[in-house]
Amino acid sequence: MELVNSNPPQGTVGRSTQSPAPTAASEQDKFQAFLYSASDAMISISPAGIVLDFNPAAERLFHRPAEEFLGRNISCIMPAPYRDEHDGYLQRYHATGERRIIGANREVEARRLDGTIFPAELAITEVRFGNEHFFTCIIRDISLRKARQRQLIESNEWLEATRRELSQKADELRLLAEQAAVLREAADAASRAKSEFLTNTSHELRTPLTAITGFAEVIVDESNQEDVRDLARTVLRNGRHLLRIINDILDFTAIEAGNANLHDEPFSPGETIDEVLCLLKPLAAQNDVVLHRFLGPDVPDRILSDPRRFRQVLLNLAANGVRFNCPGGSVSVRIAVDHAAKTPTLSVAVIDTGIGISPSQLPRLFKAFSLVDASLTRSHGGAGLGLAISHRLCGLLGGRLEVSSELGRGSTFRFGIPLRSAVEQSVEPRPAPLPSVEPSTMLAGRRILIVDDSPTNVRLLERFVGRAGAETEAAVNGQDAVSAVAAALSGRRPYDAVLLDLQMPVMNGYDAASAIRKLGFAGPVIAVTAEAEEAAVRRSHEAGFDDLLTKPVQRRDLLDLLSRRLQ
Repeated sequence: MELVNSNPPQGTVGRSTQSPAPTAASEQDKFQAFLYSASDAMISISPAGIVLDFNPAAERLFHRPAEEFLGRNISCIMPAPYRDEHDGYLQRYHATGERRIIGANREVEARRLDGTIFPAELAITEVRFGNEHFFTCIIRDISLRKARQRQLIESNEWLEATRRELSQKADELRLLAEQAAVLREAADAASRAKSEFLTNTSHELRTPLTAITGFAEVIVDESNQEDVRDLARTVLRNGRHLLRIINDILDFTAIEAGNANLHDEPFSPGETIDEVLCLLKPLAAQNDVVLHRFLGPDVPDRILSDPRRFRQVLLNLAANGVRFNCPGGSVSVRIAVDHAAKTPTLSVAVIDTGIGISPSQLPRLFKAFSLVDASLTRSHGGAGLGLAISHRLCGLLGGRLEVSSELGRGSTFRFGIPLRSAVEQSVEPRPAPLPSVEPSTMLAGRRILIVDDSPTNVRLLERFVGRAGAETEAAVNGQDAVSAVAAALSGRRPYDAVLLDLQMPVMNGYDAASAIRKLGFAGPVIAVTAEAEEAAVRRSHEAGFDDLLTKPVQRRDLLDLLSRRLQ
């Protein structure tokens, strides 16, 4: 505490036991009254550093009565090193007037008689009564303040450390974001490359398939030799099987990429069952499997959902039931309304009496490219995508595909979709049935322009429409097609319809269709293409096409479409 000489001068009298000589009694009394009523600890000391007075607040602060301090050197409340440094401070003040501790507040350490040390704030003032003077020390315990300061310092240090850590994390997050952006760009590029690859692959596979299945169909329809027709049916059947695998791969890729959009429209669940079972009749007869249908009495005539995706799931499940069945077995397709669900649900079940699935194989049943038994692929075919596609499509439709099965006893596949009745929806009229006419006269008198860069495809389409009575001309690219349509419009008899491939050199089918429409051609323009993606359908309509047929084109589909458009 930087105080006074340790040896008090002879003859000095302290307060209580010794007190300064009274020079102004009234002032002295007032001071003593103030001293004893003060809330702060106050100690009076002589110029030599002897304790003259010790007020009650000081007693409370130092946990001892005043009698233990009076007459002692003030150094008794000082810890080292202050105890050894206080000599000479007051002497220097008396000699030079230098106020190093007088009249100033300072922080020091104080010591209780039991050795306890605590931080304190010290203020020393000089008091004069007449010719005599002494000093008064005001001492405050600042332990709480120091503790709060330490807490504040520690908090500030923690905040600073946290700020540095957050700054470091922010830098790391920025770096991760930059890396993620690079990876996202690479993934987008890979996705685009994959999409382009699949489009090109689809085109390259579908183009020869068009010729294979198309000419096989021609042979089946036109050959008089049954053995030749039987061979052609084998080619046609295997070509269509290969097409199903290609479609599954492309469809799964579109679903995986999030490009499988739903298109809700009214349709009949009952008619959909009939269509699916009609398609499966040849396969069922071949495998000696009986097909059954059940339609609940409360199933609406028409519901609102995506009919193509609904039909695709139903066909996949029922076709599997037929393929993985046993001779004499059956496949039942049941549709009913489930009123026990939270909201009315259209419940669909496909039940077969086939070979069944073991419990160990069920967990991977809906995984892509997963076959529960590789040996079954050789006997039944498939790429292991049908159930994976159906599972994801059910999710898109708002339901969930589930299976229960017992090895050797058959399987039941179930899914439900939200039931939305389409009774109130405006329904476009279905195309009127075509008049019953001979295929050889369906297009009699019609002129049709066929545009394709593949001579084989041109020859096949010429055969299809030519055998139906149409007159045909051909072009090998979009530019030639535009020139041919322009010439026909300006002088010769115009074409009745144009069949356009989409991927061609010089000018593609999209640009050609747009240019043909600008010439004023109002007849049907039909895309005959290997592009099976939904994006191609949307883009073709934007370019001015009326319809899109996906290669390989079946003869009956093409003739029905042209007949309907040219009615």
